[in-house]
Amino acid sequence: MSDSPPEFLAAAPRFAWRVFMVPATFGLVTACNADTTQPPPGRGTDLVIQKPDSNSGDRQVGVAGRPLPQDFHALVTRNGKPAPGVAVYWTTFQGTMNPPVDTTDAEGISASRWTTEYLYEEQEAYASLDSVTGTRGTGTILPDMIQYTAKPYPDPVAANTVHVVTDSAGNRFEPADITVSVGDTVNWLWDPGSTDHAVTPDDGDLPPTSGPPSDYPHFLSFRFTTPGTYHYHCPVHGASGGVGMAGTVTVLPLR
Repeated sequence: MSDSPPEFLAAAPRFAWRVFMVPATFGLVTACNADTTQPPPGRGTDLVIQKPDSNSGDRQVGVAGRPLPQDFHALVTRNGKPAPGVAVYWTTFQGTMNPPVDTTDAEGISASRWTTEYLYEEQEAYASLDSVTGTRGTGTILPDMIQYTAKPYPDPVAANTVHVVTDSAGNRFEPADITVSVGDTVNWLWDPGSTDHAVTPDDGDLPPTSGPPSDYPHFLSFRFTTPGTYHYHCPVHGASGGVGMAGTVTVLPLR
């Protein structure tokens, strides 16, 4: 497996309608010994936790709210050599880790699979040599802890997903025309191999622009609240009025 981690999905623009989850408190408190210089039972001060040089699972992309494609791996060493039989605690602000505690194998490797939260934002998970306690901010890394990140994206097979495509048949939005109801969200998802595309409204400001032309991985997610027909195009491969790479979103009123 390549040592290079997969690229992140570029974040979609933020809108007022988006809902953000408050990070959860994790873990249980490890009992403190009277002598705070003593290491927790079962581990020594010479243990080191780090990401393996390859196949760490870091920076994965996957469907929001589902298990990511690969396990995350942490390497524990003692005096520079793999340390088997060491408990590693896996925690996350968003979603769940399975298992939450895993013992290193003969190669000093611990593994856990991350099911992300249903939220199209970069999320964080952690592996540590100690159980984790208390409320702490996103990005806070404690001693003997390493951080992993993942970028969840919309479901590619959902009925409200428009694929942004580059393939042998050309550049296109698929489907080019989609019909939804007031309150529905449309997700534009750049397919693997898609390059130099953007979503740009023909007139007005809806759908919102996805930003400068981008390559895979990238997405735009927007909730429509007003009935109407909204026209858009890719400024590189199309133009206003349905020229080239273009599409429409028809939003029907609720009945």
